[in-house]
Amino acid sequence: MLEGLADSLSAGNEVGEGAVRVIALWDNEEIGSTSAYGAESSFLENIMQRIVGDSRIYDQAIAKSYLLSCDMGHAVHPAPDHAGKHQSEHKPLMNRGPAIKTNAKIRYATTAPTTFILRQIAAQAGVPLQELSMRNDMPCGSTIGPLVSKLGLRTVDIGCMQLSMHSIRETAGAEDVSSLIKLFEAFFQHYAKADKALIMDD
Repeated sequence: MLEGLADSLSAGNEVGEGAVRVIALWDNEEIGSTSAYGAESSFLENIMQRIVGDSRIYDQAIAKSYLLSCDMGHAVHPAPDHAGKHQSEHKPLMNRGPAIKTNAKIRYATTAPTTFILRQIAAQAGVPLQELSMRNDMPCGSTIGPLVSKLGLRTVDIGCMQLSMHSIRETAGAEDVSSLIKLFEAFFQHYAKADKALIMDD
């Protein structure tokens, strides 16, 4: 994420008019994000208010903003008896690109409308996207997406696929990391224009 942000600011890259690029790297996510500096604290909201400066236009700035909540996701396990833990049409694999994560019980903050701009930017950048939709009859982990989206931010939960999450044998794909960096660079570079075009089309 940090590399994608830096690359988006390199010479020759466009800068969206009035756009402010922000990343938040959270601590304490694995124990609930409820610390004074976790995702559920007022830290990000306070920072954004200070960036905007004028409290009268803060709500407008939030309405124009967009959050990519980036975490990991469960790839389809190669063992035959594990494949059934995924929806039949949502079986993401490692090294096939980041996945958009959805959940019927809102364990992820993704909605159909919020994915539209991201899909456009990913297509423009040539970054493949997969789908991860957890079965609604199985437990599902969560991310900071639903917590931070309460600020009013349009949010999409995405992540690279991996096996053996939270174990000492976690395994992910190197190609997915490259794709994610490319996606973040394109997002930071083109979001303002893509969002403006969407509003004008409406």
